[in-house]
Parts: sequence; structure tokens; C-alpha cells
Amino acid sequence: MSTVDTTVLGAALHQLTAGLPALVADHGRLTRSLTDVRRAYADLLAAARAALSAQADGESDPWWYLRDELAASQPVPADPDSRPGARTDRDPGTRTERGGWCL
Repeated sequence: MSTVDTTVLGAALHQLTAGLPALVADHGRLTRSLTDVRRAYADLLAAARAALSAQADGESDPWWYLRDELAASQPVPADPDSRPGARTDRDPGTRTERGGWCL
């Protein structure tokens, strides 16, 4: 029978358990973050479906649903060419009655 050095084993267990609080905190933070991303995705998907349905129904501004959802999650510039990386060699589009852009 072999003997185990309990000092080494105890030190290893102590070192292993010392990191548990940080791991538990990271798990909670990542779970909340994933929940937020899933909710944002579901909201954006619902807005896209509503826009497609509104377009099929012949609404005058079906993309309002997407603009509204995007504006709720992040600021959308009034001028599409002011976005980083936006192409400037295209037709700038026309303003809609709600103040958005129709490209």
C-alpha cells in the first residue's frame, strides 16, 4: 500500500478550491450575458418578422419595426452614410415620413 502525502494533497485541494468563487461569479455573469443576448436576438427576430409581414400587407413603412427595435438597443444615425464603414458611392436614399431612410 502506498501512502499519500497529505500535505501535498491538502495544498492541492486548497489551491483548487481557492479559484471556485471567481469561477462561480464568472458563471453567473456569463449566464446573465447570454440571457441578454438571447433576448436581444429574439426581439430583433420578432421585429424582422413583423417588417416582412408588414411589407407583405402593403404597409407604407414596413421597416419601421426594425428601425424601432434597433433604436431601442443602440443609437442609429439619422444619416446612413455617417455609420463607420458606410459606402458613400451610392444613392443616399430618401427620407420617409417618420424621419428614417428608405434606400
